[in-house]
Amino acid sequence: MDIGSLLFSFRGRANRRAYWGVGLLASVVGLGMLYLMLQGVMAAGITPGMNEEEFMRTMTGINQGWYTIAQLAMLWPTLAISVKRCHDRGRSGWFLLLLIVPLVQLWPLIEISFLRGTSGDNRFGPDPLAGAPQDSWKSWLIFVGFLIVSGAQFSLGREFMTYMMTHMPNLSQTRTPI
Repeated sequence: MDIGSLLFSFRGRANRRAYWGVGLLASVVGLGMLYLMLQGVMAAGITPGMNEEEFMRTMTGINQGWYTIAQLAMLWPTLAISVKRCHDRGRSGWFLLLLIVPLVQLWPLIEISFLRGTSGDNRFGPDPLAGAPQDSWKSWLIFVGFLIVSGAQFSLGREFMTYMMTHMPNLSQTRTPI
């Protein structure tokens, strides 16, 4: 399967290595955009003494839109690879809807993330592991990379929120009561 089909088509099957590889790519994109956004906020000169209007004007000029665009751009490939993982497990892509049901969401998350697909061909296509060399260390390397980058993204996001909360003006003091 070529990279275009892997990232943009909802047909076929994908193994766990491809799934975690796209997850790693999405995390790297998110981390890079979050880093740029934090740098923009810090360079914009937001100070605790700003009033609400100055704060909002400064925030509007920062690369928040690019972060959102990058995340939206990764939405389609993430959905496509997730549907292919469902197909690899012999399930329809609609199986992903269980991710929105509290507690039940653990079932599809574990199934598409960690369990091997059905052996041999199924109704969604041939086995992606058929005839492929079994280099499980590469899969583990991708998975560990995903965990590291996701942890860094979480940490940087926490730093961003801490910076924003300490430098955001006190809105209760800057507004006039109605």
